[in-house]
Amino acid sequence: MSDASGNTPEGRPVANNNELNHRRASSRIAPETLNEKKVSVEVEQEGLSALSGKERQSRGGGDPISRVIVGVRSGLSSLISKNKTLVKRLCVFLLFAAYNAYLVTAIAYTIRHDLPIAWCDGLGFLIVCTAIVYWSLFYYFVLKGIFGKWIHQNVGKPLGSLWSRVFSYKYTYNPSY
Repeated sequence: MSDASGNTPEGRPVANNNELNHRRASSRIAPETLNEKKVSVEVEQEGLSALSGKERQSRGGGDPISRVIVGVRSGLSSLISKNKTLVKRLCVFLLFAAYNAYLVTAIAYTIRHDLPIAWCDGLGFLIVCTAIVYWSLFYYFVLKGIFGKWIHQNVGKPLGSLWSRVFSYKYTYNPSY
């Protein structure tokens, strides 16, 4: 075959049309051979897809370790697809438990080795960040969920009207503009 400049894929020029026709003919596969291969692959795939996972494993050879890995993988895949919410909650819980285990271990290590708590870097910073995140989660899921309307009516609206009155005067700077 040649590209637009008349060169072969190797980069040398094509000598004549006979060489080009010979290359085209030798690179083609007979249509009957392609159809036979296609039909045999389709029949094989249909036969395997009709079998369950265990039947495929029993028919197929393979070593026992591969069969165990395939079995575990297909079992986990079906478990995850059937219980997406449960799996998501389990993953969040495991991350929460792992983080708290790390935090407790860091605190115990610091106390056991009589190290100072460095509030700007180290364990102190970890404690501060954890407290901020836990307070934010508590506020969002508990306080706002239970007392959200009450806080908005009794705190948010009065502070909003006070803000508007204070910054309505001519000589005050209103950062909201």
